[in-house]
Amino acid sequence: MDAPVQSSVVYADLLRASLSRNATRQCFHIKRNGEWQSWTYADFGRDLNRCTDALKKAGFGGGDKGVVIGENCPEWVIAYHAFFCAGGYTIPVDPNLPAAEIGEIIRISQAGFVVCSSSLLTVIEELCRGLPCIQKIIILNGNTTRALESFNDFCMTGDESAEALAGQFFADDPTVLLFTSGTTGKAKGVVLTQRNFVSAPLHGVPRMKVSREDTMLAVLPLHHVFGAAANIAAALCTGMDLVFVASIKGPLIMEAMREKRVSILPAVPKMVALFYNAIEHTVRSKGMLAMIFFRILFFLSMTLGPVFGSALRKKLFASVHATFGGRLNLIVSGGASLGKKYFIGFLRMGFTIVEGYGLTETFGPITLCPGSAPRLGSVGTILPDNDIKIREPDARGVGEVLLRGACVFKGYYANEQQTRAVFDAEGWFYTGDLGYIDRHGYLFLSGRIKDVIILDSGKNAYPDELEDFYGASALIEEIGVFGVTIQGKEIIAALIVASAAVTKTYGTDKTPEVIHSEIVRMGRNLPSYKKLTDFLVVAGSLPKTTTQKFKKHELRQLYFAARDTTGKIRPPLGVPSAMDAALSATEEFRAVQHHILSLIGAKGLREIFPSNNLDLDLGLDSMKRVELCSRLEESLKLTIADEALFKLQTVGDLCQLVAELKSAKATQTSGEGSIQTIRQRLSAVSPAEVSLSQGSNMVSDAAATLAFSISKMLWKLTVGGVENLSEDGPFILCANHQSYIDILWLLYALPPRVRANTFTTGKSDLLSFPLLYPFIKNMPFIPVERGGDVLKALRLSIAVLKQGKNLIIFPEGGRSRTGSIIPFKAGIGMLMLETNAAVIPVKIKGSYEIWPPGELPKFFGGRHVSPSVTFGPRFTLQKLIDLGKLSAYSTDERIAACVQDIVEKM
Repeated sequence: MDAPVQSSVVYADLLRASLSRNATRQCFHIKRNGEWQSWTYADFGRDLNRCTDALKKAGFGGGDKGVVIGENCPEWVIAYHAFFCAGGYTIPVDPNLPAAEIGEIIRISQAGFVVCSSSLLTVIEELCRGLPCIQKIIILNGNTTRALESFNDFCMTGDESAEALAGQFFADDPTVLLFTSGTTGKAKGVVLTQRNFVSAPLHGVPRMKVSREDTMLAVLPLHHVFGAAANIAAALCTGMDLVFVASIKGPLIMEAMREKRVSILPAVPKMVALFYNAIEHTVRSKGMLAMIFFRILFFLSMTLGPVFGSALRKKLFASVHATFGGRLNLIVSGGASLGKKYFIGFLRMGFTIVEGYGLTETFGPITLCPGSAPRLGSVGTILPDNDIKIREPDARGVGEVLLRGACVFKGYYANEQQTRAVFDAEGWFYTGDLGYIDRHGYLFLSGRIKDVIILDSGKNAYPDELEDFYGASALIEEIGVFGVTIQGKEIIAALIVASAAVTKTYGTDKTPEVIHSEIVRMGRNLPSYKKLTDFLVVAGSLPKTTTQKFKKHELRQLYFAARDTTGKIRPPLGVPSAMDAALSATEEFRAVQHHILSLIGAKGLREIFPSNNLDLDLGLDSMKRVELCSRLEESLKLTIADEALFKLQTVGDLCQLVAELKSAKATQTSGEGSIQTIRQRLSAVSPAEVSLSQGSNMVSDAAATLAFSISKMLWKLTVGGVENLSEDGPFILCANHQSYIDILWLLYALPPRVRANTFTTGKSDLLSFPLLYPFIKNMPFIPVERGGDVLKALRLSIAVLKQGKNLIIFPEGGRSRTGSIIPFKAGIGMLMLETNAAVIPVKIKGSYEIWPPGELPKFFGGRHVSPSVTFGPRFTLQKLIDLGKLSAYSTDERIAACVQDIVEKM
């Protein structure tokens, strides 16, 4: 096959033409301090001229290297261009790399200039002490009080009339030196040229049928080729406007998409999955009728969509499109494989969704599905000016993917040996990826050659395939599959992160047992060579690259390090990133860390990182998060808004929020007396402030009567301890939870006069359960969102008790999957502390055997069971203190544990 014709077009010429053609059009948008800031293309050109000229005056040029590291923002893009416009190389660096790796990149490249965000300044200055090559540090965003220049001040030393793109650029001019964040852990410097940048705007944009009228979201990290190819090369050369979001956080992304009416979303599969799951969660939260209606819309889209096209699908799902701003049309997924569920789901909702394929060595996409003809599971056909072939295909056509053409890089920086190892004599680049090409020219990927697990039987197991299969379980958040040699045999191993729901429900001790049962269940019908031989359950996120690919070498390290504690959840291994290291040095982090350790204790905890997830890594469920923020408010004299509390995901998020509140407080004049903690605000709730729906007692009475009649007839349900309900309330009925039928049994067991004055709390998910929805929706019911805002439910519960009404709660926070009582959540302790309400313990027996989780009720198979509902003697917090079971200083958790002990012993 002849080599493809190499394009002589250069990126600088395309960008120069776009700046001229689109001078008056919008170019950049970013939200700062609650307000949108915007640049036109003329503004971008002016700032690029200034920055480039300032670099030249500072002595930069002639092959010099300049590092850009920090969050996505317009200044980042300007600096990115200015370094190579001034005659040097641009080195974009991932701020989430460990500081030592960043230092190694600077050492290898001998970079003299560093443009970094202010949050990384401490780390960069520390690196400077051992890297004399660094001549100048420029602060990317904001001003600095140190003897360093801010980006804006530095640019002002340049001449805006000095055309940055006026010089002559050639196709083979080195432009960007990009160090891979590969899955092997051995980063290499990839030299990208002016030619490599042109395929995305010249061929990718027309294939997607997009234009300068589109608005693209810039949320993918710009230091990675996917983000750079889409947001820099394709968008800027076309004349689109870019909306910057500094971090991949759902609320920030949705806000930007709605307010700036984004039409194109480049995304990695994990982001696509998060959006889709959020849509499903929203529908479920609206109840069973909403779910049924949503499924009807999907059926109509599936049957009528192929005939009437995306216009009909958009009308059917107009409410979904409105949540994205009403203009989003194209989703481009890359960096890893996209699940079938998400591809089909978004397609049927009227979105165009396609996948592409590329590597650092190809500057992003070299194959791309046409927007008009997306194909499930395929990453598309080769872009013009490039070639593709499959080396040594097997019987299925699967072999190594080889590439050649305008997209393919020039070589590895200062490493001729590595360069020769990946190119053959005809110029074909050996990607190391496995795949096949169908008869229409569409490429389908199968994984990485080095990741294929070759078993002793001679069978090949593909980790990507197994990750997709087992990862479909709702109990599994992440699963990384890899091969390891144990006692001379190659086996299929995996690290698994359980879903938040599993960890919350069963705790860290029982989670591995639950996951083991799930793996066995799913693997029953698989061929033996596709079954997992061994796996470990770990906490936190698995180590991944920027594009969310698993770092297999780190998975193996973690696996071997944790094998000595098989079945125990262990904190993940790893080195803190530069962002983590910088944030760890702040006063805000030290304050947050102190309160976290005082709340959960340091036992068994190696270290807290800013990137730790508050819930999954540190076990700070919604109640503990309330307590943590309340302690921070009290010690720092700050007020954390209720709506902000449950948007926090990581320790770093909380640190940043504290820093923002401290900064805002410095400009305020109000006294410290105005501060009220979350706990104080909950304690002060007035019944008049809260709207309570009493519901229909007729419906709940009918449901309870029906449930009792069936239960008494089939299973001989008995009720005991009713005399303990003779005194007036308010009181909290605190029961264990084994089955969906518990609530109906408990309601029946209450005397009618008590039932008429009683509210029930429960997971909002119950509203989507067909057999319970007709009853619950008309009951005096307080829904609790799973993993959501618990403050609303707490306010309603406190208001109910203050109004003199009773409250049913299930403190385990979910049904037991084993029949044993799950540790009680701290909410019962908080309610007792804040309301002084009495508690009546309730022990439910037999419902687990009659209606086990995940099964249908055993209408005729549970006759041997002797189910019962028993009410124990009431007690108050003061009574428990008088009995010596608690002290006046007992925490919410200690009170909850005491109540659990009472229920268990009934």
